[in-house]
Amino acid sequence: MATIKTSQLDQITTLSNGDLLALSKDLGGGSYQSKNIQMSNARIYMTSLTVTSKSTNYSSNVNEVVLASNGITITLPDASSISGSRVIVKNVGATGSITINTSLSQTIDGDSSKTISSSLNSLTFISDGSNWYII
Repeated sequence: MATIKTSQLDQITTLSNGDLLALSKDLGGGSYQSKNIQMSNARIYMTSLTVTSKSTNYSSNVNEVVLASNGITITLPDASSISGSRVIVKNVGATGSITINTSLSQTIDGDSSKTISSSLNSLTFISDGSNWYII
């Protein structure tokens, strides 16, 4: 992933249909460094994440990081109507597995639940509007 600081750019250009983003930096002496980014049918989401520490069973919210311990169960929110939303679950406990369940009859990569067995491991879940997927 690259970070672009707009203060380091001289020009940002987009086509009227939004399909191309051109970033330019003046290198001096009439020379420019340009990068073009093709964005056909692309969406850029800028969302903040809420960080929550839990040691008892918990139903998570969208766009949340859950720092879980004590072998608890985290239930993901209903995936319908929240396409593109994320939930990140990290096992921060010294012992105990974290179980992640879905709401209703939804799935996570085709399964009804997933487990994070090892301490300090995490899973990132994203909704497609019907189910959850690990990314």
